Amino acid sequence: MLGLIRLSHNICWEIVLANFLYIDIVLLHALTCTHAALVNKGCAVFSRGDVEKGRDYFQEALNVEATCTEALYNLGLAYKKTNRLTEAMDCFVKLHSILKSSSHVLYHLADLHDRMDDFEQATET
Repeated sequence: MLGLIRLSHNICWEIVLANFLYIDIVLLHALTCTHAALVNKGCAVFSRGDVEKGRDYFQEALNVEATCTEALYNLGLAYKKTNRLTEAMDCFVKLHSILKSSSHVLYHLADLHDRMDDFEQATET
C-alpha cells in the first residue's frame, strides 16, 4: 500500500511540473512574439547575412504592432539590400509620414530615388 501512495505522489508531482513547464513555454512564446523581440531577432539574423529571414521577422513585428518604426525601418533596409526598391520606397515613405524630420529616413528616400533614376525627386528629398 505504501508503494502505491508514493507512486501516486510522484505522478501528482509530475503533473504539477508538467503544468508549470507548459505555462513557462506559453509565457516564453508570448514574450518572444512581442514586436520588440521580433525586431531583435530580425536584426540578429540580418546581421549574420540572412536578409530574407530578417525581413520575415520585421514583417511579423509589423503584423504584431503596425506602428513599430524600428521594424518598418529595418524592413526597408532589407528590401533595399535585396534590390526590391519599390517595396523599400513604400517602407520609407510610410516612415517619413511618421518621422517627418528623421535624417536617416530622408537619406534613404533620396538614395532610393537616385537608384530608381528619379533624380529630380532625389534632390527635392
